[in-house]
Amino acid sequence: MVETGEWTIQELLKYLLTVRSTLQPTEIEILQLTPAFFEESAVEKNRSEDGTLKEVPRLKASDLYEPLNVLRSLGLPVIDWRGTDGELKWKHNSEEGTLDMVWPSCTLTLFPAKFLFKLGLRRYPTTDVVLGIAAGGGPQGTAALDYFLDNYSRWYTDYTANQHGSIAFVPAIHRGEKKLVKPLEVFSNLDWQSLGFPILDPTLTRRQDAMTRLRIEEHPPTKDLVHLLETSPPTTKDQACEWFGVLSRRISGLCDTWLDKYIC
Repeated sequence: MVETGEWTIQELLKYLLTVRSTLQPTEIEILQLTPAFFEESAVEKNRSEDGTLKEVPRLKASDLYEPLNVLRSLGLPVIDWRGTDGELKWKHNSEEGTLDMVWPSCTLTLFPAKFLFKLGLRRYPTTDVVLGIAAGGGPQGTAALDYFLDNYSRWYTDYTANQHGSIAFVPAIHRGEKKLVKPLEVFSNLDWQSLGFPILDPTLTRRQDAMTRLRIEEHPPTKDLVHLLETSPPTTKDQACEWFGVLSRRISGLCDTWLDKYIC
């Protein structure tokens, strides 16, 4: 039935419920590679006014996420797992992660969500995926960054600023404007905004875990400061005094070399 594709979702679920404890590893692999499930929003988009469902492509379990509101809010494709009454019966927090669902011609109870996870159903987006959503900005981007920070210890300890440094997802203030920047380009000390460096958005600094988990440095590296002075030095005495006032609290030796040139 699975190999030929001559089955309905109802038949497949009834079959899996019956044989799940006896499946061999090769059969599990076949199920993992089999497009067998619907994506929730695709079902909604293709349902006609009379309630009948137009043709919707099936997807592998690994193409979908468990049907949680927080994952829907990130725009992720969640598995369509509703009964004939249209109600979601997913119980991801129960000991078995069970589902009670009534389908035409079969009644399914205690169908384990953990079996769907074994087939590849995703419980959370990867680091690259969630940060990619955050980089899109807007309410969804904010929700993705909050999700990343809230679930850092559980899912995202693989994150490093270097490895994910190409993704501009960090809310910052740069030259008076809000924008998203890469994690190695933004700093937490507000003094650096006067020298033109992006600083962490104050809305994010209120989260005590944000700077630590995003690996945001307090100060720019010395090489960036030297490059700034060499390529875009201060143009007035007042600007030079302001800049070197900041720099004097960071690198005294650097300031001693440049003060004579711009102030004395």
